[in-house]
Amino acid sequence: MAFAIKRLLFLFAFLSGGIIYAQNSESIEFKAILDTIKASNIRTDFRKVEALILKAESLYKPDLSLELQIQYFYNRADYHMETGSFKETEQSYLIADSLSSLEGSGFLQLQVWSGLGNLYARLGEYRKAVQFQNKVLDFMVIEEGDSSGYYSTLVNLSNSYEALGKSDQALELLIQSRNYFRTHQDSLILAITLNNIGEVYRKDFLDYREAIDHYLEAMRINQLYENIRDLLSNYNNLALAYRHYGMLDSALFYGKLNERYRREYNDKGGLAQALYTLGTVYFSQGDYLMARGKLNRAYNICDSLDIHIGKLSILKHLAEVDTAQADLKSAIQKLEQAIAINDARVASMEEALSLNQALSSVYRKQGNFEKAFNYLQKAKSIEDSIFINQNRIELSLMRSEYEKELALGENELLKTKEKAQIDRLQAIRMGFLAIAIVSLALLILSVRLFRISDSRKKALNQLRKTEQQLRTEIENVAQKTEELEQANSAKNQILSVMGHDLRSPLVGLSSLLGTVSAEEITREELQELLKMLKTETDRSLISLQNVLNWARLQMEDIRIFQSELNLEELVKEIILMYGPGGRSKQIKIQFENRMEGKLWADEHQFRSMCGNLLSNAIKFSPAKATIKIIAQRTGKDAIVSVCDEGPGLSQEILNQLNEHKDRLNSSAGTAGERGTGIGLRIVQDFITIHKGRLLFENRPEGGTKASLIFPLRSKLENT
Repeated sequence: MAFAIKRLLFLFAFLSGGIIYAQNSESIEFKAILDTIKASNIRTDFRKVEALILKAESLYKPDLSLELQIQYFYNRADYHMETGSFKETEQSYLIADSLSSLEGSGFLQLQVWSGLGNLYARLGEYRKAVQFQNKVLDFMVIEEGDSSGYYSTLVNLSNSYEALGKSDQALELLIQSRNYFRTHQDSLILAITLNNIGEVYRKDFLDYREAIDHYLEAMRINQLYENIRDLLSNYNNLALAYRHYGMLDSALFYGKLNERYRREYNDKGGLAQALYTLGTVYFSQGDYLMARGKLNRAYNICDSLDIHIGKLSILKHLAEVDTAQADLKSAIQKLEQAIAINDARVASMEEALSLNQALSSVYRKQGNFEKAFNYLQKAKSIEDSIFINQNRIELSLMRSEYEKELALGENELLKTKEKAQIDRLQAIRMGFLAIAIVSLALLILSVRLFRISDSRKKALNQLRKTEQQLRTEIENVAQKTEELEQANSAKNQILSVMGHDLRSPLVGLSSLLGTVSAEEITREELQELLKMLKTETDRSLISLQNVLNWARLQMEDIRIFQSELNLEELVKEIILMYGPGGRSKQIKIQFENRMEGKLWADEHQFRSMCGNLLSNAIKFSPAKATIKIIAQRTGKDAIVSVCDEGPGLSQEILNQLNEHKDRLNSSAGTAGERGTGIGLRIVQDFITIHKGRLLFENRPEGGTKASLIFPLRSKLENT
């Protein structure tokens, strides 16, 4: 799903006058080499580009102009990216980024950021990819005329969202871009966007029919414009989609078509990809001999071109062929070879996880349970490292978002205060002016009263009208002042709650990290501390998400994305996330699913609602108690209830919870736990958005029952 935003950036550079280079002989020769590299296709002219890179490296000097140095490191990174040497790619991009920041060159820096985004997406570090792609978007402006660069970057960003599991957001961005390119008749980029939409349907939604339709539409456009490179990508993706769809004859047709044209155009890298795809199709047909032949030829091409990521993928699939033919020893050798390539050149933690899991599976089939267990342990360790790294990045992103929103809140508060002061001064001025006018009018009317009796009546009527207008003006000023004070109060409350609810979990995290770094501890203690650190991190993320959600609710900035929820899996995840809070009390948590079908609701808001009610139940439950989460249907409603064995609630508190929903206060738990009451505020606001109700009751057998009542509006109930 690679995207050619670089072409737009180069076009922008050309239209804006290009770059002015020093006209000495070395610079001219160096620039000529870089221009030749830029005009070459790395896949088809690989050896030529490799020779040019080596020539440029021999001519490179630090006293060359910054523009030339940036272009050199950018081109070198591009070359290493195609060969799969990602360590060298990252080093070259980072040098180019450092130089472009010194130069302050806008379009060059956008090139480098876009390249870094593509690199981290290839490495599976999608959160880093999103950071750089958002940097590119921040420097772009949507214009009425040509905004191709902006929407092209949206397509790249959608690839990262898809990899992060945010398929709905990815599809939304792609549809925005598709609509733009259709309106502006940018057919070639439209074809790329359609191809990427097909990829989302194939990989994420497993909707192969929809994916095939988008691939075919993209294929027709590329055939019309004779865009061979993207057309062959369409052939490759159609072969993959038809394979998954079970139409192996069609998959074989497009796979062979792709292979034929790759050979015809001498596209060696593309030919390796075509052979790999054909190998997977033959494997699905059970023709292991043909599958092995295609995969071996693909491997030889990748080996000759030093395309390391390609060799790694092919070795994994060859190991599957060996496993299918019961040649487990050969499968193990190929997987170990793939691990060596990943360690030396690719350095992808996701690939390391996949390879160790595959080795564990093969050793288990071989009956070598000791090695199977060892590789499974390695995979678990890598998975934990990935999770911790993702949480660290996620926490960093959320902290940045919090600081950004805090700064915006402070700015808005200052603007509101300034406007309130201006309004007050204006009101005072208007008051003085009105008083002056009224006084003058009274003086004139008094003089006229002594002269004409009829004029006296008219003057009195005019005076009454003037007084009424003044009274209306004063009432309007008072109303505006009250609205401004309410706005200030809401913002102050938001800032106060955010500061209070975030301080404690972050202090706990800091303390745990200090313990890990400052003390000499055993492996067992380290594992325990890491578990505690994970728990604290999860709680910090939950606390931050709750506070941000509540803040957005107060700003009336909340949206709902409903879908069919699988309560069995979702509630178990919620119990796993919130359950550790009750370990100190030895509390048991059970889930009883008495409801047929699936619940229709916003997944993230449901997690927040159910999680907050479970957290409250833990808080008010005695030691060794049992908490039950019960899902059931009654009439036209779906009800999810959280039942505890606490002391129950007085009638006064029940009335407050069920009737005064805008004043939900917090009280101490059975172990002295404290809170702010924000959790129930969030639950109440979220269930209201779902057009449902939050109901608290005392259970006859003791304890409290908190119920989320949803109207049955799922696709299942509407049919």
